[in-house]
Amino acid sequence: RCNLKDWLTMAHASSAATSATPPQKLPWRDSWRGDALRARFRAAGCHLGISLAIATLVLLVVYRYWYAGPLAAVAGVGTILVLLLAVDVSLGPIMTFMVFDRRKKRLPMDLALIGLVQLLALGYGLHTVEAGRPHYLVFVKDRFEAVSRADLQAEDLQAAASNPLAQRDWFGPRWSAANPPADEKLRQDVLVESAFGGRDLQHFPQWYEPLENQNETVKARALDLKALRELNPDDQAVLDAALKKAGLSDTEAGYLPLKGEESDATVLVDRKDGRVLDVLPLKPW
Repeated sequence: RCNLKDWLTMAHASSAATSATPPQKLPWRDSWRGDALRARFRAAGCHLGISLAIATLVLLVVYRYWYAGPLAAVAGVGTILVLLLAVDVSLGPIMTFMVFDRRKKRLPMDLALIGLVQLLALGYGLHTVEAGRPHYLVFVKDRFEAVSRADLQAEDLQAAASNPLAQRDWFGPRWSAANPPADEKLRQDVLVESAFGGRDLQHFPQWYEPLENQNETVKARALDLKALRELNPDDQAVLDAALKKAGLSDTEAGYLPLKGEESDATVLVDRKDGRVLDVLPLKPW
């Protein structure tokens, strides 16, 4: 077992030993034999352990908060995240294995530079993953839309600066409803733009309002669970577990589609008050 302290101590000890004794002009190949080779493996192993610990923390944050439950499939983050972590976790230890030579006076600086580059790459990757996550789950007409801040234009975010429902929640998506503007011309502009594949109501955060304001519409638009069961014959247990958790029967609950970037999911709602109960990995249509 080793940690960051062990890794840096190993490098400092090697550097101190080198400075305490006159440098030996040994052949380059000697650093790849015997104790020198074993030292390379130990250093790379320590680096790998540290990288795996950080990767585990990243996965916990991503799948517990940013892409909880079915949202990972809805946004299609799995492939990108696996590729990011695989490259970041493997590249650092490989570079450490290549540069680790106990005769180097600059070894601690080399290892620190490798760690810095690795952290910068991880930070950029996480920024990309965070920017594409579902920041808002917005009720529009007869469905929910998963919207990321990357889907929104800068001027609309600026116009929504005073709307608390448009603010970024670092620990999950915000539930809201899109309220069409009172101005008739604005409504027509959005209608025309969406008809040609452009932005729709969910892309204007300045018009977000509390989901509770449209509970009656949610109730009216909720679909019967019989249709959901027919669409998902092999996933009855998922729906049954969600209903049991909510303490409701098939007739007391309904559902609405959740439309995402990569795939769609199902939002389970209470037919009595329009309250959202859960997001399920079931086909809504």
